[in-house]
Amino acid sequence: MHNALLRECMEEVREEVEIRELLHIREYIGKNHEHSSFDFHVHQVEYYFVCNLVKEKNNKAPYQSR
Repeated sequence: MHNALLRECMEEVREEVEIRELLHIREYIGKNHEHSSFDFHVHQVEYYFVCNLVKEKNNKAPYQSR
């Protein structure tokens, strides 16, 4: 699971992450929700992890001289 998360972060945000603790697991069973008319057969499990960027980007605004 960790390897898949690392690959997804590289693919989606082009950043390497350090995976920390698992925060939450969400299970969605479509037949039990208001959208069951079109996702009755959906059963999805989502895992939420704390992650840190390995290399922080420089998000500061460029220096402007006066």
